[in-house]
Amino acid sequence: MQAPDNQERALTSSEQVPRDIVIYDDALARLGEAAESYVRGNVFDDYHRKKSEGTKQAQYDDLATFSRFLATAGIGRSPDELFGNPRAWEGMKASTVVLFRHWLYYSQPPGPGGRHTGYAVSSVRRYLSTIRQYCKMAYQSGIIPSDEWTRIVAV
Repeated sequence: MQAPDNQERALTSSEQVPRDIVIYDDALARLGEAAESYVRGNVFDDYHRKKSEGTKQAQYDDLATFSRFLATAGIGRSPDELFGNPRAWEGMKASTVVLFRHWLYYSQPPGPGGRHTGYAVSSVRRYLSTIRQYCKMAYQSGIIPSDEWTRIVAV
């Protein structure tokens, strides 16, 4: 069976001009790799630069509470490390955030009269917001894997 004349002309059109293939070096790829390394290494500093002193102090205080929680499990992470070093978040899991939330609500020392009282709901939300923010930055720094970050966001 023969192809109609117009189909054959479309396939062999003389309007197409052959183009030379231009080969580029890998400079753009190398720049991208360097930029990736720079961005991942400066996530915490960039974030802190954009925040007010009051916000940074409130977050530092929240991280100090998280540090106390970690100490109850025998894990040594200072507020300074959690505040400024993405590597301090290595190994962070969503289940750790859930356990921290439980600790905030139910595991506080007895208050007056021997009654156990937890933090207020608004305080717990603020603590968890801070922890999620620092986990996000650790994720952006390449420390927390994306699947774990997805689970942390859900807490």
